Amino acid sequence: MSTYFDSRDPACKSPFGAVSCGTEVSFAVFCSPEEEIIGGELRIFEEFAGKNRTVPLHTDGGAFRCVYTAPNEPELAWYGFSLTRRSGGIVDLGGRWQLTVYDGRGHTPEWFGSGVSYQIFPDRFCRSRIPDPAGMVGERTVHENWQDTPDFLPDEGLLAFLKERKPDMLFLCTPNNPTGVVYSADTLTRMAAILTEKSAQYGHNIFLVSDEPYRDIVFDGKTVPYPAAFYPHTLTCFSYSKSLSLPGERLGYVAVRPGCEGEDILVDMMSQISRFTGHNCPPSIIQRAVSRCQKVTSDLSVYQTNMELLYEKLTALGFEVERPGGTFYIFPKA
Repeated sequence: MSTYFDSRDPACKSPFGAVSCGTEVSFAVFCSPEEEIIGGELRIFEEFAGKNRTVPLHTDGGAFRCVYTAPNEPELAWYGFSLTRRSGGIVDLGGRWQLTVYDGRGHTPEWFGSGVSYQIFPDRFCRSRIPDPAGMVGERTVHENWQDTPDFLPDEGLLAFLKERKPDMLFLCTPNNPTGVVYSADTLTRMAAILTEKSAQYGHNIFLVSDEPYRDIVFDGKTVPYPAAFYPHTLTCFSYSKSLSLPGERLGYVAVRPGCEGEDILVDMMSQISRFTGHNCPPSIIQRAVSRCQKVTSDLSVYQTNMELLYEKLTALGFEVERPGGTFYIFPKA
């Protein structure tokens, strides 16, 4: 250990996770003696209020500690640490960790704990004013109108969010299910740069699992960039159930990009797992047939015909719909 802080470790941050308004949150940063840290401060940016705050750190029990009292109003607080060495040098720890402060006066119904809550694209929240995106962490897009249709693209806010995690793997689906969005080369380039940077920082390669069963179903002359062309540690998943209209056959492949970490063992390992679980054993006759169909597809133009019919009818009926770039899904706001 040289300098250690993990927001998910209760020894470093307590209580765990989001907190209600007015809660006292304890922080602790652990430093090895050779770092010669003599002090520092917790730096917090309260995004909704637009305020910067600092809390001095004091040494106690081999750690530098402080207590931050959450605001009395709901807030999104971003924090990090500035540590001072005996030599006068400064160590900036962490980019921006996030602390969500919520109104704890509400009552959660008893039935909620035994139910299943499913929420996607939570991009609309109650607010008293339209914030200035220039003051936000991660260069986000602000929707001024509550009825604006989301972009459904990984923006700088999402990429910045990835920077704060330590994943072993990132899952990507392009063209995307269920939005139909095709991720651009620019998006993949930025994502690959972050994965490369964080892999070096964490000391292990982050794998990218690229799910591409809808690769051949694209509209309006679009092309689908291969994520494996942008990032070396990529596993590409493909299914013939879409391109050859073979639903139910469970026939496809996982391709390991040359140069990927573990390329010498991943293919054999995945083959063994597939056999042992018994979920992927298509008949040999269909495997032989598909092996001769690598450069052909079914007539996929019917999907664009259906998409245009649905898109025109839904928009005519007043629905807000993001026009799909591919797949056989359409995602209206309802």
